[in-house]
Amino acid sequence: MTADGLSAIDVARRFGIAKNVAAAVLTPGAEIDSSGATPGPVVRSAAAGAAERVLAATPYGEAAVAPRVAPDAVLANAFRVRRYERSGEYAFHAALPSVRAKYPVALRDRDGLVYDPWADTWNGEPRTTTADFTLEGWAERLPDFYGPLRTVLIRLEIGFALRHCAEMLAIFRQRIADIDPGLTESPPAVRFSVAQEDGAVPLERRGTPAGAGSWSGVLGRRSAGRMPRGLPGMYLTASPGCTGDELRYIADWLLPAPNALGDNDSTLTVVYRTSTDRWRVIRRGPGAGAVTGEFPSASLDRILAGHGGPNTARNGNYLHRAELLVFVTADLLRIHRLGGEDAVYRSYVAAGWLIQGLTYPAAAAARILRPTRSFDDVSVTSALDLPREHHVLLACVVGRSPQQGIEVPL
Repeated sequence: MTADGLSAIDVARRFGIAKNVAAAVLTPGAEIDSSGATPGPVVRSAAAGAAERVLAATPYGEAAVAPRVAPDAVLANAFRVRRYERSGEYAFHAALPSVRAKYPVALRDRDGLVYDPWADTWNGEPRTTTADFTLEGWAERLPDFYGPLRTVLIRLEIGFALRHCAEMLAIFRQRIADIDPGLTESPPAVRFSVAQEDGAVPLERRGTPAGAGSWSGVLGRRSAGRMPRGLPGMYLTASPGCTGDELRYIADWLLPAPNALGDNDSTLTVVYRTSTDRWRVIRRGPGAGAVTGEFPSASLDRILAGHGGPNTARNGNYLHRAELLVFVTADLLRIHRLGGEDAVYRSYVAAGWLIQGLTYPAAAAARILRPTRSFDDVSVTSALDLPREHHVLLACVVGRSPQQGIEVPL
């Protein structure tokens, strides 16, 4: 407990582990006080250790050989807090990006148990365990100063979480089935079942960077998570740009969202720096036309100008050292006209799904990936030659960092 009576979890949720409450920063292996985190008594440990041992023995990009881990343990291990660090403002790290590391998406067993990532336990009143789960977005965990933007952010985070569940289950030769979105509900939610995968596992068709290591290692490198409004702290080091193989590794993970999330009316634009230090653009999607070619440096300057503050030792923000910029855009007015509020929310979940999928190959290729909502609609759509009606649903920046994890809050 801190001097003012707050537990570690209270501090984490309210202040994101501010540096002036260092007494609450946990060291590796420290016990987490999760009192009041989720309703009900502790029912059982999530048995994350069994899942983690499989991840440690499975090469990145492949599925495990004959894994015998229950779906609830696989998903709990996917959501758990993976690392605690003394250094930095955000000490709690999971394998998901999150607004100010608040992790507002809860994993619920459809029989009533809620997984507590801070204590790695399932809490609630036990009934019959099933393979049915729900992702619930608890917008009240996000800071009040985000205001109405929390409506958007919580759907993006549900998209992150849903893709993460799908990828982690695929490693264990399981898959998400029967997706049932309830994105206009309160709280917004996505329900799904887990089934055994038949035949080839999609993971096995993807390329693997040399030296990527195990799935556990890749997730450990990825487990510094924060999705801010701006980009302070984006410490990037100079690099020669992406090779063709590295770009293909990342592009292989650009899988569309499940059909249950509706028609994919979003446009994907990738701007990347080549190994010859030239910028190129690839675009696909409805209403904007497919584009492949050189990207003018003046257009890049318009996109990056004013984002993330000055290039200081404190802020980092060397965005011109980025190797990859990805933008998910859409004509939200058209989407709303055709499908209403629910269709708009599904577009945001689909954007989160898409960007989350890039976090794994980025970490495997020794890059950091940082999702952001800070890019201005007008400057981006103009620079990318997109229709004026398009809005930026989500973007991300990818580059090389001097270090992984500590002081790199993604």
